[in-house]
Parts: sequence; C-alpha cells; structure tokens
Amino acid sequence: MGLPINEHHIVYRWVHPDCKILFSVARLGEGGCSAHFASDKQGLRHLKEAIEEWCNFLFEKYEWCTMILAKTIEPSVGRLITKCGFEHVVDYNHIKAYARYRDGWSS
Repeated sequence: MGLPINEHHIVYRWVHPDCKILFSVARLGEGGCSAHFASDKQGLRHLKEAIEEWCNFLFEKYEWCTMILAKTIEPSVGRLITKCGFEHVVDYNHIKAYARYRDGWSS
C-alpha cells in the first residue's frame, strides 16, 4: 500500500472489519517517531478515528516517544492530521512536516 518498509520501520494494522488501514513507524532520534499511513477506499471515512487510536497506542507502547512526526505533500492529509492534534512545524520544498506531542510536551 506504499508504506516505507525496511529494517527501521514497523508496520501495524488498525483492526476494523470494513477496511484496511496500515501505519508504519520508525524511531527518530531519542524522542520521536516518524509516521506514515495508508488506507484502502473503505478506510478513508475512518482515518480520523484510526489516527487518534494509533497515536495513543504509540505514546503508550513507546514511553521514550515524546512526539510523532508526519510528513506529507498532500494538502488533504495536512488538514486531516491537523484535526487529529498535529501541529505544522516546517516546510521543506513541497513537503510539510507536522508533529503531535505527548501530553505535557510541546514545541
């Protein structure tokens, strides 16, 4: 489904009977995760719920993780993840980066 997969990325599937949504994550430095997601057509209407659950899962599972970073070139993805608590942090060429921080942490 187009997710980065290598020895640094772990892939998780959000469990829902009507769709397939995948997330990949890689450790980024001492306190961050780099995140990606992919969805089938049926999953598009469940993305906000899936992203929210997945972020909570990451912060619970990886106590060292203080922020989740997401990069996108798609404006629609930027709007979606902003609704999910991500903050725009930087632009680089045509890529926008967003961060969601663990409660108690900030930019």
